[in-house]
Amino acid sequence: ASTIENMMKNLRLEISELRKSLDES
Repeated sequence: ASTIENMMKNLRLEISELRKSLDES
């Protein structure tokens, strides 16, 4: 996997976590 693919995966994980925190608040 390329570094770009890893960055995209990390971004998706961070976004999903942000959405969860926003929904909980």
